[in-house]
Amino acid sequence: KFLWDNLNNVSKETARLNGQTTERYWQSWAFVLGEVRINYLTGELQARRQKSYLGINVMRAEDLPDTGVWYCVGTQVACELWKDQPGDQHWTDQWPTTNGGKPRWKAMMQRPAERLIALLEAHGITEHCCPICPSGHSLWANTLVGPVHYQNLHRRGHLEDSVRWQSWDLPDLHRSKMVGRLMFDHLSGLIMMLRSDGPPSPERIYPIAAISRVLVPYTLQDAGQNPAGQGHGSDVPSSCGVGEVPPSG
Repeated sequence: KFLWDNLNNVSKETARLNGQTTERYWQSWAFVLGEVRINYLTGELQARRQKSYLGINVMRAEDLPDTGVWYCVGTQVACELWKDQPGDQHWTDQWPTTNGGKPRWKAMMQRPAERLIALLEAHGITEHCCPICPSGHSLWANTLVGPVHYQNLHRRGHLEDSVRWQSWDLPDLHRSKMVGRLMFDHLSGLIMMLRSDGPPSPERIYPIAAISRVLVPYTLQDAGQNPAGQGHGSDVPSSCGVGEVPPSG
């Protein structure tokens, strides 16, 4: 139907397969590991890899390799499917975590939810409220992937960055000082952790560790090379807080 409706708009003078004509018939989908696109007029199929956030196995901020650098400690499980959202679609259609109903939401977010709670408990944080649900109930793994939380998420007209990204200042073992910050993305499951000497500064922009944003190897040749690329704050929108530090939640 997409092809038939648009072919009617192609005049005889422009029906030749030139770049300007064929460009109108590309459709693309973005995934965590890359992007795939197809040209409905020529049948050409293209794919490319992109850097993805991969979590390292660290439980406490003090155990991170460096101070003043964001590290991914919870691998992202989803990204926006399209760069430009169609006007007739709900915002949740753009995310694999939210566009497949409650069963897919639970299947995709179960591991990030369990990882988040484990990291919070490792820092002695047991009281944490959900910013998405009106009741502000406690933020536990079962509630994060439950039907009520999903319904409250889906009912929102859009999800502001201040709600989508939830953050916590992390205390040391003796709860005498702050040693870092933890951030959780309620849509992609991405978890970032920062190690700091004292409370993180809200004015300072902290870079992303190179080992946290990498090209995933998929051939023997790739596996024999170092996949890490230089990460930096501009890899993601600054408003989401992974390139700059937002107020604590």
